[in-house]
Amino acid sequence: MRLSSRSPLKSLETILPGPVQLAPSPPPTPKLTSTLVSRRVRYRGVYLLLLIISLSAYFCLIHPTFSSRLAVRGSRPLPPDPLAAALDSIRAQMVHGQRRPHLGGSPLVLDAPQELAAVSSFLASLRSNSIPHFVDPSQPIDPELVLEFDTRSPRAQEEVRVMVKDVWAQNPVFLYSKRASAASREVKAWLSELNLAPTPTIIDMDTRSDADVLAPLLMRLTGADSLPIMLVGGEPVVRDMDEFRALRDSGELKTRISEAGAVVGGAQRRKKH
Repeated sequence: MRLSSRSPLKSLETILPGPVQLAPSPPPTPKLTSTLVSRRVRYRGVYLLLLIISLSAYFCLIHPTFSSRLAVRGSRPLPPDPLAAALDSIRAQMVHGQRRPHLGGSPLVLDAPQELAAVSSFLASLRSNSIPHFVDPSQPIDPELVLEFDTRSPRAQEEVRVMVKDVWAQNPVFLYSKRASAASREVKAWLSELNLAPTPTIIDMDTRSDADVLAPLLMRLTGADSLPIMLVGGEPVVRDMDEFRALRDSGELKTRISEAGAVVGGAQRRKKH
């Protein structure tokens, strides 16, 4: 059928062979639907897992005390600080004249030279070390207060011998003195002239808070009546000024210092290098 501009318009029914029908879109396949649902479930599971991990990390790492607080809440109170409890126990037992029980071997007992070495080593090892005020200077000091090793160990006596040897090798000249004392200044000036290596270890008693305990303790261990007290190789060779001047003038004191391991003029030679 031919159409022209002069042909009259006719309805679409006469032109088209049949009614126009639009084909509906095909429904989603069951496979695609299940895939979308499984992905949503999987994402939710991953989010939930990450949330659980984050909360666990916070309570276990960032805020570890939370679990401990829950554990002790409603139960007995936390025990006191162990260090404070130990110090209180030492103080109470020493004040009442009791010795602490030794759970391992027999109690370690130091003789006078060993006690002098232990106290000197304790004071020389750290400037802030001091003898506790509750110590009775007229009695042997508790070794556990001044020794770093286990005094109940089977090797305790051997470690004491090593300690005695080491302290006097490292401190061949040890001077207990007073800063505000003419006698002490005389001894210090003479030692300074020797330029000893290692340099003398000097403890000024009148600058220490434990002088009331330490001074009588040293008098008991050395037999001296006053300060200064000079130890050479662990031996109290100077206990008064008359003794010091006699040994100095005879040259014996310098000889004994050299025999103890100190090098006369050694400090000056080190400075030149």
